[in-house]
Amino acid sequence: MPNKTVYEGGDDFKDADVDAKPKSKQDKQLDKHQSAMDGYSVKENSKIVDGPVKDRGCTDVICLGVFIIFLVGMFSVTSYCFAEGDVAKYLAPVSSDLNICGSGDYKNKTFLAFNSFTNPFGNSECVAKCPDCYKSTFKYCFPDGSTKPECADV
Repeated sequence: MPNKTVYEGGDDFKDADVDAKPKSKQDKQLDKHQSAMDGYSVKENSKIVDGPVKDRGCTDVICLGVFIIFLVGMFSVTSYCFAEGDVAKYLAPVSSDLNICGSGDYKNKTFLAFNSFTNPFGNSECVAKCPDCYKSTFKYCFPDGSTKPECADV
């Protein structure tokens, strides 16, 4: 017949621990590292003698020089492009047929009308003004999703 394990009573805990409140995480860390903290002094273990360092300077002069050269180059290229190029072409909408609205043959057609929500770039065209049942946002015309009968074909 197998041996039965019988609980005979008694605690695995000391009586003093029963009445003690649980320790916080900070108290547990303090107990764990108390010996290392005894006798520690910031003044003795720090290189700071009389406060923050007063003699400060640029520690990465080469990086600062490269950054300034980059800024000058970027400003030069940008100003040249604005002076010699047509910035409006880059900001103008482009139809699905790759026509630039407001430029060339489409000079008077400055708005881009999207004819579909599901594939907006697959079927868009340059128009002079946004049609009825369309919402205008900057130079773009979007179907407004209206349920009016006249907007059913949009």
